[in-house]
Amino acid sequence: MTQYIIRRFIHAIFIVWGCATIVFFMLRAVPGDPVAVMLGPEYTPEAAAQLRKNLGLDRPIYVQYAKWFGNIARGDLGKSITTSQPVTTIIRNALSKTLSITLFAFLIGIIIAVPIGTLAALKRGTAFDHIASISTFVGISLPAFWFGIVFILIFAVKLGWLPSLGYVPISEGVWPWFKHLILPGMAAGVGEAAILMRFVRAGMLEVLGSDYVRTARAKGLRERSVIIRHALRNALTPVVTVAGLSLAALIGGLVITETVFSIRGMGRVLVNAIFDKDYPVIQGGILLIAFVFVMANLIVDILYSFLDPRVRYG
Repeated sequence: MTQYIIRRFIHAIFIVWGCATIVFFMLRAVPGDPVAVMLGPEYTPEAAAQLRKNLGLDRPIYVQYAKWFGNIARGDLGKSITTSQPVTTIIRNALSKTLSITLFAFLIGIIIAVPIGTLAALKRGTAFDHIASISTFVGISLPAFWFGIVFILIFAVKLGWLPSLGYVPISEGVWPWFKHLILPGMAAGVGEAAILMRFVRAGMLEVLGSDYVRTARAKGLRERSVIIRHALRNALTPVVTVAGLSLAALIGGLVITETVFSIRGMGRVLVNAIFDKDYPVIQGGILLIAFVFVMANLIVDILYSFLDPRVRYG
């Protein structure tokens, strides 16, 4: 297992480097000039040439790449073209907000999906199963921003229980931080729960008809033990795959939810950087997202061996 993890981690480094390299060259192939965006109405050929020189954009692309790669190897993601802030600072500030929402939404998804998906499989064909299936389709079909607007109208405007906008860091208090996470977390978590619920139900239906579940019941084991220890554990294998990838996708996919709740997370930072042609911020954000995806895949593979003893990595 240790050798497998080391091997996968080395592969992960090359994958992340490859993704970042592709983004580096593709950004420079896209029409548009970040210098023109920065200067705006004050654009003149002389000012543009001087700014391009200051930013190093006048050098050949292979020189820019070599400098960028050398900085990355030292852990330096550069500075934002538009704000002159270090990219690491921008990403760190945005990532703390996105991670808080992501983990809360993921927790909501797991809490809803696992018990309801399991009960829907156990009560297959009943009214509960039909209601759960309809709820799943509704959760998948409706976008997160719609749930966000509905939650704001109900819990913030009508009832006044929760704040509608903004983000408070945990350093200012656990309850204010958590209170500002509830609505965006619920908005993002509904869709996550709907996706996971379908996989839990499908996995449970497949496992409940297997021979080892029938054998466990024939031995006289309690139904609760059969469901939790034998059926659910094996049914969660495909769910773990989807959950791991969904968790990684939420890191860069919360842009609309963050916009609805006026939270400057990773999604909004990347979108603004794309509009501003802010190459260092875009490259740093993509580098982070690629790393999260690769690490999520590695963690999922490791979890397989705990959920299914038959899985072994050489």
